[in-house]
Amino acid sequence: NNKWSTLPRPPHSYNGAAIIGNQFTLIGGQDTHRTTNDLVTWTGKEWKVLYPPMHTARTRPGVLAFEGLVIVFGGSGVDTIEFLDVNKRIWIQSNMKLPRPLFNHHMALCGEYIYIYHWDGYFCRMNKKNFMASLTTNDEHNW
Repeated sequence: NNKWSTLPRPPHSYNGAAIIGNQFTLIGGQDTHRTTNDLVTWTGKEWKVLYPPMHTARTRPGVLAFEGLVIVFGGSGVDTIEFLDVNKRIWIQSNMKLPRPLFNHHMALCGEYIYIYHWDGYFCRMNKKNFMASLTTNDEHNW
């Protein structure tokens, strides 16, 4: 079928998104009253909460999923990073920070680098190996 199917509206807007366990999951965002730390997953029939909430409520965060982790970067007014260990279903708040608060930015993993591109033209990268080693340490980080 070459037609787009309209699906039920999710409970939040202004989210990040990732594929977790082969399912489309929205991360953070806003409902009519608040910024949320929830994750809602499209099950194929409905939006459902399948994962624990993040430590920090975030609007328009950057998200990158790989190697069993969902890493959430920033969000409106937020410069922190936290990650979900998908197998353990726990969130870990990283000591690492973004170079500045970012929202509505794009994340990409390409080769040995993790890239961040912000809509205002800000562009940076970090070596993936250094990033992964730094997620849970108190080391200084240069983007």
